Amino acid sequence: MMVVLLGAGASRAALGEHAPTSREFGRVFVQRDPSWPDRLPFLAGALRYLAAQDRHIAEDDWALDRVWNGIDENYKLIANSDFQWPGTVPPGRIYSVYRLRTWRAFWVLAGYEMRRAVNEIYGLRLESVIRLYLEAPGQLSTLLRALEPGDVVASMNYDLLADRILQAKWPRASNCRSEEDARTRTDQHGSLILKLHGSLDWDFMSHPAEGAWVERTPDREPIRDRAIDYDAQGWEHRPLIVAPVRFKDDVLIPGIQPRVLVETLAFQWSRFVDALSRADEFRVIGYSFPTDDAYGNRMIQEAVRRRRRGAMLTAHLHVLDDCLEVRNRLQEILPPESLVECRGPLEN
Repeated sequence: MMVVLLGAGASRAALGEHAPTSREFGRVFVQRDPSWPDRLPFLAGALRYLAAQDRHIAEDDWALDRVWNGIDENYKLIANSDFQWPGTVPPGRIYSVYRLRTWRAFWVLAGYEMRRAVNEIYGLRLESVIRLYLEAPGQLSTLLRALEPGDVVASMNYDLLADRILQAKWPRASNCRSEEDARTRTDQHGSLILKLHGSLDWDFMSHPAEGAWVERTPDREPIRDRAIDYDAQGWEHRPLIVAPVRFKDDVLIPGIQPRVLVETLAFQWSRFVDALSRADEFRVIGYSFPTDDAYGNRMIQEAVRRRRRGAMLTAHLHVLDDCLEVRNRLQEILPPESLVECRGPLEN
């Protein structure tokens, strides 16, 4: 069995700057629409605040993980009155819910608008780029379409690139959201697709009195921008994605999260760990096993611990970074008898 792990570098290699890495995100987002602060004024205000505190952040050039982490830390860890409420607030029910001009409300709305920005770049704008890619597919498509129904694709990315590539071979292919999805799978669905950090076609709905639920969006498309809000019945809708922040409450503190959110993410990781514990081959595309991703590395270590003693695992690396450095990181995680090979970066 083959397990393929996709990181941001996989989408970046296939689709170019249309699928920016975290470091490139702010620059690409600003260039796509210079008038974006009018649409997302709280995110713009948060950027101004963070840029004044952090020399690594510029309002026209910022890393997604660094800014989102700044929003997260200011919301969770700091109490202050030193912030500027936007002069014009867009229409939307969520702005009415958080209409009181408090520090907490400011950062809640900044985080809400960040999710919309992520959905715009990796979801709504990327779908047309993916369609063009599939008309003249590159090496990533070749590698994924060579997989068999028993193989597993685990993506760290929010986008739907892996889904679309496999749908070209198996029209019924789709990411597997839950155990219920898994029970209805057949070979006609092709290789299992897991989304370890969530997916932009998962609508996470929550209600203060009714609880929470996760539904796949109609037609397996990224959630629409206007849908990321409160609806008329008081349900909040947002894409189910794990923010790239240091304190990942979604996975590290499950006791404070809605049960359905915990179950959805736990299913992704448990299936990945189980697959890697039984795999013969492990192909890593565009992911470098960063040391600050302690949770992801820990899950890989758990998969290794479960492997049958002496079972050979061959790992193939296609990465944008220094492959020797990535190979050394992975070699420290995998059993000593594993073979880790650098196969060069992907060709578009």
